[in-house]
Amino acid sequence: IISAKNRTIEKGAKGQFQHFIQTDAAINPGNSGGPLLNMDGQVIGVNTAIYTTAAGYQGVGFAMPSNTVIPVYNDLIGPQHKVVRGSIGISFQPDLPAAVGRVYGFKSGVLVSSVSKGGPAEQAGIKVGDIITSVDGKPIKDGDDLVNIISDRRPGTTAKIGYVRSGQQQSATVTIQDRTKTVGSLTGQNNAPSE
Repeated sequence: IISAKNRTIEKGAKGQFQHFIQTDAAINPGNSGGPLLNMDGQVIGVNTAIYTTAAGYQGVGFAMPSNTVIPVYNDLIGPQHKVVRGSIGISFQPDLPAAVGRVYGFKSGVLVSSVSKGGPAEQAGIKVGDIITSVDGKPIKDGDDLVNIISDRRPGTTAKIGYVRSGQQQSATVTIQDRTKTVGSLTGQNNAPSE
């Protein structure tokens, strides 16, 4: 039984790649790494964590979705033997208040709170206070949406970022960079989600 999807156990930067399937299936200590199966016997996730207060099964378990695990596995067995995630070099406010959208005339987006010095976003002209509303014409609902789209991109590829600045819709072409090179230069944003 799947009781919820897209659950995050840790908030902020630590949890931004953790989007679990919440299940009522019994996941006991020691079952992590085992498969979560659907009724057809297909693997839909990898058991990862349980909610417990007494070191036993409490009725809530979490599994990493297989569509998240497969690309990571492929990266690890690939020629580089490491996971490479794309980034545009920003941190953002995870939940944009609806009032901000009403004032600036858009329904959803991500408020840029920090831009890495010399990073891809800065080179493309994106600034603190801009509100990213689309990537390659696809609307961005929230920070999770932005992270999912950009982190799947390979370094060296480009993305057209639509954003709002001072109430005006603008766009910029950003060259994706390896996340390990951009996130370290975001100062003062240790717990803010980044992309």
